[in-house]
Amino acid sequence: CSRRITALHLVSTFPIPKSGSMHSMSGVSVFNVPKSAWIRPKPKTDNQSAVPSERWGHSSTLWKGSLVIFGGYTSAESEATGSSIGRCFNDLFILDLGSVTWSRPVVTGIVPTERWGHSAVLDGNRLIVFGGYSSTRVEGNTFFTDFHVLNLETMEWSQPGVSGEAPSERWGNSSTIVGSTLWVFGGYSRSSIGIGRCYNDVYCLDLNTMKWSRPRIS
Repeated sequence: CSRRITALHLVSTFPIPKSGSMHSMSGVSVFNVPKSAWIRPKPKTDNQSAVPSERWGHSSTLWKGSLVIFGGYTSAESEATGSSIGRCFNDLFILDLGSVTWSRPVVTGIVPTERWGHSAVLDGNRLIVFGGYSSTRVEGNTFFTDFHVLNLETMEWSQPGVSGEAPSERWGNSSTIVGSTLWVFGGYSRSSIGIGRCYNDVYCLDLNTMKWSRPRIS
């Protein structure tokens, strides 16, 4: 059977020009598909700290009638300080789409490093995060090729060991799960001397054996 899509939810997803620079947005927008109309609901919360700060480049994943928001980047700090480097996040928020209520669950385990431009896909009750990019004053610019799993029932992060031929560091790639295999396509990276590179390669990770491979593509 097929499932009819009646609404698309957008959460603070892109920067807009502001005074010659980029400015991150915050808020929730919903596109009603049957009516072809946008609305801006006002989410509820009992705690303001449970509401994500303005950001973009985060992941937004549908799980059991909720959106799971992880990571992202904001230019707000750089606008306030004049620095060219903003702030990356590794926090987690959940938006209940039924009640339109924000919450910020307490997570445990091996929490991923702050990042944006990563991919996040759902595998049952597991959120699988791969790759991404971070820019901080302390560590500089970093592209990731690591693999993280969040158990959404227990809210515990883990970083399973993987083997095989893994993708190189990248961000902006796509990730899709087919059966018990995670497929990764494309992305972007930059060398230590500032030379950028886009990818059109394909890798797959067997989620049972946790082994990467690079299939032959024609």
